[in-house]
Amino acid sequence: MKKTNFDRYLEEQLKATAFAGRFKSAGEAWDARCSLISGKLSVENLDIQLPPGMEVADV
Repeated sequence: MKKTNFDRYLEEQLKATAFAGRFKSAGEAWDARCSLISGKLSVENLDIQLPPGMEVADV
């Protein structure tokens, strides 16, 4: 399959350590949210730190 402009852009951005770390963290958070929505996880089983002021109901 041919690479898109976005594929090339993302590949270049992932070379930066800071961006790669944020990208990985965002993916993990997204996976946890999707699992919660689908009912595969309960909030009590998550090992995450919520930002100050964020409640479990906001997740």
